[in-house]
Amino acid sequence: MKHNVLIILPWLPYPLNTGGNQATFNCIEALKNDIQFHIAFMTGSHEQERCLKKLWPDIKFYRHNRPKPKGFYAITSKIIEKLERTLFKNILQYKIEKSYIKHHYQKYYGFIEFINNIIEEHNIDIVQMEFMETIDYVYAIPDKVKKIFIHHELGYVRKELYLKSIGVNNELYYKYIYRQAKQKEIGTLNYYDAVITVSSIDAEKLKRDGVTSEIIPSFCIVQNKYSFKQIEKYDKVLTFVGPENHPPNKIGITWFLDNVWPSILEKEPCMKLKIIGNWTETTQKDFYNKYKGLQFTGFVKDLQQELLGTIMIVPITIGSGIRMKIQEAAKMGIPVITTTVGVEGIPFENRKECIIEDEPEKFAEAILKLNSIQDQQILANAAYKKITEIFGFEALRQSRLPIYKKLANG
Repeated sequence: MKHNVLIILPWLPYPLNTGGNQATFNCIEALKNDIQFHIAFMTGSHEQERCLKKLWPDIKFYRHNRPKPKGFYAITSKIIEKLERTLFKNILQYKIEKSYIKHHYQKYYGFIEFINNIIEEHNIDIVQMEFMETIDYVYAIPDKVKKIFIHHELGYVRKELYLKSIGVNNELYYKYIYRQAKQKEIGTLNYYDAVITVSSIDAEKLKRDGVTSEIIPSFCIVQNKYSFKQIEKYDKVLTFVGPENHPPNKIGITWFLDNVWPSILEKEPCMKLKIIGNWTETTQKDFYNKYKGLQFTGFVKDLQQELLGTIMIVPITIGSGIRMKIQEAAKMGIPVITTTVGVEGIPFENRKECIIEDEPEKFAEAILKLNSIQDQQILANAAYKKITEIFGFEALRQSRLPIYKKLANG
């Protein structure tokens, strides 16, 4: 008999255009024949829902439509929000509090009642919450039901690295609000029966920082739609993959453009950098005015075609979790140059499966030296071999299934 697992998501994991969506989708895909999944969500188009129902006819979906503000409150709240964004958008304290430190989770009485009705009606054994937007719902789940949190990225780690990157981490006020957010996250995790991290590094950080719930590292994987291709050319083009709405992407590419890119253009003025993913017109215009040799492609249907003949850079300086874009590059045969933070969670060794550099001068030097197709192919071959050995659907199934069985039977 299959165990009933309810997954609470902030959005539907489709289309597979982000690392988070791929991680969630692939876990469900790997286990859908072993577990009866139920998915409760508030955000997602009806077309997305139809596509997933077609792919997963045996999985049950529960949409909760959030009540929209009405009348005078609806008008004033929109005006206040717009004024805030306009008046305070360039004030550092506002940006930090709004985007990085304070949790602005909107909880709805109706949704809490909604998920509890699902639990009772369908005899749910385990409730699984994913992403920081859902972490607090653990307080609304009945004691008799086991609770899992899938921690794709440690929120407080990303916040700490961000504050360090802008040089305010030692200021008393920011220490205060950061520590408050950190303890809230850790305290909430301790209400769960199990916390699954996507890397062993994140698991060790949680144990070190006071999480007493059972912590289980279990990787996530990208789609199998890519095929490994031999490198036939190098167009002296670098590629960066990631949307602007994930803050580490913008911070990372800005660090690269400010600190690494000028040294590259000085010696290779014809070098180009393609930024793949959805970025606002405002940011694109700003970057075009400040930096040379850039091309924004927007979201692309055929990622592999865009990456052929290029070197992928992953200059991520803040965050935790696992970089799905490096897995994608490895499966395609694209060589990668990254930072230490960028390759966290993936067991690649420097100069073996990829190049890892944290200093701007060495990052630039690595790019300029990796101009031989033969050298690129050696990295790509080693990366593909390791990724396919370690990260696969059956390996993911074998990693996650015992966790559900143990909790449901415990």
